[in-house]
This record gives sequence, C-alpha cells and structure tokens, in this order.
Amino acid sequence: MGPGDFPDDLKLASDGSVWAADAHVDRFVVVGTEGNPRTIIAVPLVTSVCVGGDRRNLYIVTGSCGDPGENRGRIFRIEADLRDLALPPTRIRG
Repeated sequence: MGPGDFPDDLKLASDGSVWAADAHVDRFVVVGTEGNPRTIIAVPLVTSVCVGGDRRNLYIVTGSCGDPGENRGRIFRIEADLRDLALPPTRIRG
C-alpha cells in the first residue's frame, strides 16, 4: 500500500501481514511485514475480503456502482489453506 491507496477493508493476519481490499485501484493485496506486496489479485471494485468458517476458502466481494461490468457485484471464492493464519472467519446466518 502506498500514497493514493484507500483500502475499503483490512484484515491483520497472525503472521503480521495486512490483507486489503482496495476498490480505487481494483485489487486485493497482501502486504508482508516488510511493507512489500506479497500477493496482488486484480479484481474490479473489490470491497471486502472474508475467510470461510472452515478456513480453507477466501471470499472476495466486489461492488458495482451501477456499472454492469462482468466481474462487478459478485462474490469470488478462492480455495486456499488459511488455517495457520488468524484471520477472523466470516459466518452468515440465515
């Protein structure tokens, strides 16, 4: 993250990394403890990042701002083993 970045959602992992959804530059980024990006995923208008209750799925949520773009206003699921990171799990109750 740097000047001009305005994350919409931040998570702090147990390894000290920061996980951020940055809608203004259309990306999800993991920044390591040294301050450098470790992972960057280009996602249009990303607004939120959530970890599934089983800690094996990462969910990336995008907004739309009225733009009917193909990947806007969606929830993406990425299979990932996140059990060793203390990211707060997200639970949706119906």
